[in-house]
Amino acid sequence: MLKRVDVSKINLEKSYFHFTNANNIERIEKNNLLPKIGENSAMIEETKKIFFSIGASNILKTHDVWLKWMMNRMFGECNLKKKYDNNDYSAKLHAWIGEFLSKEYKKDEPKKNALFTKYYHDMLDNIYLELDLTDGYDYDRDDYDEVKLRLNKDTSSINYLLMKEMYGDYSDNTNTSMESWNMHTIRGWYVKSKAVRVVTYKDKDLTVIEMLKLIYENYKDTEYDLLDDFMLWLKANEKK
Repeated sequence: MLKRVDVSKINLEKSYFHFTNANNIERIEKNNLLPKIGENSAMIEETKKIFFSIGASNILKTHDVWLKWMMNRMFGECNLKKKYDNNDYSAKLHAWIGEFLSKEYKKDEPKKNALFTKYYHDMLDNIYLELDLTDGYDYDRDDYDEVKLRLNKDTSSINYLLMKEMYGDYSDNTNTSMESWNMHTIRGWYVKSKAVRVVTYKDKDLTVIEMLKLIYENYKDTEYDLLDDFMLWLKANEKK
């Protein structure tokens, strides 16, 4: 059985955090935490690796980026291709790109409500793990971000501009280095199960939603594009 650790006993400013579906716990216990290209990373990442954040404030940044990524996935190219053909698709995609790059998406309440509803239910199925990692062994602090490396080759491309909006002010897009909210292990590297602990609170495994609620007020260090609205939505809708 994977070890557990109560969130109150973790150094929340310096620890390494990775979230995964709760159904993966038994597999990780038996086979270690393995690198992979997940469903959400297909066609984005080129090599298998394990992503993690350093510290609670970077957990918050990670989820703000994920919310923006999912917003684009729900209402951008992937969705529009399924609904429209040819000229209609091109016009709809052009309109969406304009909305996203101008930040108008932040004012679109119906889209945000649909996004937040999906994100809430998705993240209820995910839990947080604390990883025991060593710089220079499990990961290289100076390693590059594959997405930035690929897209920085043409900073005028739509894909680069979309990435820049998703990564936001948390990322220095003038270089290809990783940031503390979006770290990864050495490519192909796995983390032994004995170096993995499930984060708990009062003897209960913490879902991503519960983790966000615990750390948001104390570790928020910036304004977020979507996470602030998501946390307000969460308070309003969990009362219903």
